[in-house]
Amino acid sequence: MCYSECCWLLRLLCCNLLGVGLQWSNINTLISVDDNFTMLHTLMMLCVDIILFAILTWYFDALLPGDFGTRQPFYFPFTVFVKMLLVINLICHLCRMAYRFIC
Repeated sequence: MCYSECCWLLRLLCCNLLGVGLQWSNINTLISVDDNFTMLHTLMMLCVDIILFAILTWYFDALLPGDFGTRQPFYFPFTVFVKMLLVINLICHLCRMAYRFIC
């Protein structure tokens, strides 16, 4: 269980113990006076964790595949950007050549 899940459950427990409960109307309110961390912060932290873990899972699945699949080099996410830059550079070069030909 990650830290954000623990925070979410702790905040939910505190809201229920106070008798308020968690609702959409109070998701951005403080639970106690001494605290400056709301349930909305915890929910955003959960979303960031989901995105981060999905990216790490995709990366390590391609880097260390199981029985099926080919192993990618450790720098494989950057090869996509390099290929896109090369295609953009080629398109710009072709546009410049066409402009010179027309004018």
